[in-house]
Amino acid sequence: MARQQTDLLHGPPAGKIVQFALPIAAASMLQQLFSSADLAVLGRFDSAEAMAAVGSNTALVNLLVSLFMGLSIGGNVTVAARIGRGEKGKAHEAVETIVTLALVSGGIVLVVGELAAPALLRLMNTPEKVYVLAALYLRIYFVALPFMLLYDFGSTWGLRG
Repeated sequence: MARQQTDLLHGPPAGKIVQFALPIAAASMLQQLFSSADLAVLGRFDSAEAMAAVGSNTALVNLLVSLFMGLSIGGNVTVAARIGRGEKGKAHEAVETIVTLALVSGGIVLVVGELAAPALLRLMNTPEKVYVLAALYLRIYFVALPFMLLYDFGSTWGLRG
């Protein structure tokens, strides 16, 4: 399978910046669609309380997604810089470090999130009427987060040179 090479070092930068930024923008839009799909399904098949429970977690979920997306993009930049300098061995090391970071941070967020979910919801003043459902949704999200991180951080694997 042939890999397409993109030269970001030579020529006018505008088109290359757009080409590089489009996947990042698309990922953000897909995250919003993911949240919208949750609400649409709940609106069709469940109660208003279930929709409110998901909605009450939106700020925290967006914060976590943004934080880890930023770290993932930083990892991509690190690997790309090493490839650009012709340091393939260091690029491989960086990919291994990034995947390790995804696994370790995913595990930490899973454990801490599961334990802290009730306190986080209290800090966000989640209404009592939806508190139990909001806690359930948040705990499910924390279980899924390590896999999402591995996927996001794993995108650097394609850059390894």
